[in-house]
Amino acid sequence: STLIYFEKLKSNNGTAGIDRKAKISYVIKTLNEGIVARSQEGDPFVYNPMDSGILGGIHFMMKNLAIGESGRAVVPSDHAFGSDGNSKVLGYTPIIIEIEVLEGA
Repeated sequence: STLIYFEKLKSNNGTAGIDRKAKISYVIKTLNEGIVARSQEGDPFVYNPMDSGILGGIHFMMKNLAIGESGRAVVPSDHAFGSDGNSKVLGYTPIIIEIEVLEGA
């Protein structure tokens, strides 16, 4: 099995597990803190749990966060960009994801 290291940065003791659309702020980074992708300031990303195109690491984090909470995870490649990678991340490379759940959408 694959392990994801996850920590809550801000908790509000809400019921974890976002199973509907929610507005989030996110940053995806390499292990040496290089920015791979991020949501735009003032324009949050709308997370949809039914969207299979979203990284598995984001889905994992959203199952463990409630509205108003934030977290950080070190995500292995099989829950990130996989064996192919992308233009900024080589294949088989773990990443860091930081998410803040702003509100329901």
